[in-house]
Amino acid sequence: MVRKSHFFSTSSIAALIIIHFSLLISVCFSQSITWQRIYRVYNREEFCGSVVQTPDSGFISAGTLILRTNKFGDTLWTKLIPGSRYYRIGQASDNNYVILDDNYRLYKINISGDIIWSRGPYNNSTELYNVKATLDRGFVLVGDTAPAPVHPYFVKTDSAGNYQWGKSFVNFRGDFVDFVQFTDGNFAFCGADSSGAFILKTDGAGNQMWLKHYSNTSGGSSIALLPNKCLALAGYPFILKTDSSGNQLWIKYYQLNQRWVNIGSMIKTIDGGFALTGDVDTAGNTNYFIPLIKTDSAGNILWYRYFGSNNYDDAFCIRQTYDHGYIIAGRKYPVQDTSYAYLIKTDSTGFATPFIGIKKISDNIPISFSLSQNYPNPFNPTTKIRFSIPLAKGVRGMEVKLIIYDVLGRELSTLVNQSLKPGAYEVEFDGSNFASGIYFYRLTVGDFTQTKKIVLVK
Repeated sequence: MVRKSHFFSTSSIAALIIIHFSLLISVCFSQSITWQRIYRVYNREEFCGSVVQTPDSGFISAGTLILRTNKFGDTLWTKLIPGSRYYRIGQASDNNYVILDDNYRLYKINISGDIIWSRGPYNNSTELYNVKATLDRGFVLVGDTAPAPVHPYFVKTDSAGNYQWGKSFVNFRGDFVDFVQFTDGNFAFCGADSSGAFILKTDGAGNQMWLKHYSNTSGGSSIALLPNKCLALAGYPFILKTDSSGNQLWIKYYQLNQRWVNIGSMIKTIDGGFALTGDVDTAGNTNYFIPLIKTDSAGNILWYRYFGSNNYDDAFCIRQTYDHGYIIAGRKYPVQDTSYAYLIKTDSTGFATPFIGIKKISDNIPISFSLSQNYPNPFNPTTKIRFSIPLAKGVRGMEVKLIIYDVLGRELSTLVNQSLKPGAYEVEFDGSNFASGIYFYRLTVGDFTQTKKIVLVK
């Protein structure tokens, strides 16, 4: 009997290797990019109050500074414009952005952070906290009248930010915090007064249609438009759903580990459910963490995650990203009484690569640059990398970059990108979100560059 020979030609083997390698790269890069980053640019208390995603999958956030990052969370630029705080950033209809500052001025900027125009303040007797684009390509800014008595108030502008009209509602006290616009041009505003959370619906000209207060609620931080003109309202510590007339259909209260969740931001997700963030006290008003809670369309918890440390970390804004993950903006206290701007990018399950922390392991001044081999190596999923920075004449600190690359030289993660004083440092790399394979890490400090290979085995 003649046995049939099974073999591959050299060219077939090469083709299979290329296909296998391409599939490996495809699998690796089909995974969501996740990270956690802190930013402190101007040596003061910092926070991120809101965030939007840019067309290139990067982000622009507003808080104590305006910060632009790439999709990995690396800083591309920071800006300061008049006003010490920026309450909200929103997307304009022309792919530019609008920012509301604490002087109640409205700025329009492009993706490079250049100011296109500035408007306002619109009324010296008002305080404004939020801004969104409207169907006619204009904007609505919401807040309250000031000083006391405080009444809900909002301003309507055209597409160039010029004042068109404003409305205050003197029949009750409170403020507007968020709003949605219906496809017919009507508005629904949410906020809180002494009776609890409320929703006020107006027509497109700001004339009141109905007002609903909701018992056993505190604060109204976010509102979302649901099918059939229903609404979802979130606050402390609840989400409720209404029908098209504002009548409550159901309400859910949220506790994690028997502690009430302060919901600072809520969004409707693409699957019809909700995603929530804010803060939760886990140790008797001393330790606050940032929760990310995912629910179904009826408000039932599907899963939740914790972020932050054992200080007063909290979050102010959540958005769903192009890859169906989430971006959360807030603040983090890595050192007691010192806040940093904080951004968290997760995948669709709420996973985010653990916070990148760098620690100084020696105050002795090295005599030369060095980059040590990571340990352990191979590793799964974490490994530690040490490096040393010598004293440079006339320089108190040096700009240091430590970056992870794949075998094709593509940048995957920036572990360090900051000014560091002379000393020995250690940073941990978490490869949980990467496929098994060979990677490289490169240290760059001034003219010094060194690269080493690492192997991730899962």
